[in-house]
Amino acid sequence: MNFNERIAIVTGGASGIGAATAKKLAADGATVVTWDLSEGADIRVDVSSLADVRDAMRKTLERVGAPTVLAHCAGITARSAIVDLDVDSWDKIMAVNTRGPFICVGVVANAMIEADVDQGSIVLLTSTASTLADPGMAAYATSKAGVEHFTRVAAVELGGHRIRVNSISPGPTRTPLTERTLGNESYRDLVIATTPLGELGTPEHLADAIVGTLRMDWVTGQAIIADGGTHLVTPRGAERSKISGSFKAGAAKVGA
Repeated sequence: MNFNERIAIVTGGASGIGAATAKKLAADGATVVTWDLSEGADIRVDVSSLADVRDAMRKTLERVGAPTVLAHCAGITARSAIVDLDVDSWDKIMAVNTRGPFICVGVVANAMIEADVDQGSIVLLTSTASTLADPGMAAYATSKAGVEHFTRVAAVELGGHRIRVNSISPGPTRTPLTERTLGNESYRDLVIATTPLGELGTPEHLADAIVGTLRMDWVTGQAIIADGGTHLVTPRGAERSKISGSFKAGAAKVGA
């Protein structure tokens, strides 16, 4: 897909991965409209609200026309133990992270279909947490696992309309949402030490992955991991290898 003269919607586009994705799409020739609740967005919208998303779609059509690209980066996170039964937190995370993609894909896909676009491309941001079982992350991990499988169903349903749907799963990435955890030096050092590419992710890394996937004309229904290989190595395994002398912290790079 060539982005010249394409209209792209980026949710969560006011900061972090969404902002980096919007910038890269614009640099590649797309007309970009950012949807976000935060200041700086082209259109203020709560992605968990059907009314808000429909209104944002109406404004987008009036301002620039029908989209052919959607990069859905909006999301929230929070930690809570299951036994604490923090139902409000669970519901809020599910509303933004799982209902949000469902609503946005449905509304945007309808606009693409009505405009009879020659091809459409959608990428949803999930997380490597969708397949991990870290304590305190039940709501977030479940919300992202739901989006990962929703991607597959949407790809099947929308394929006949020439609309591709894929997802990108980041690992630890420096964004406003991860300031608290990655600001912890011991945790940050552990992540870097057990990442084969030896560094943390950045919004620009993820923007490259999102835009690259949006381009791929013969790929749909895929959950692509973009984390520098972090998910391939456990801290337990890395420590065991260090003890046996076969692994050095931060030296998982090829040739190290």
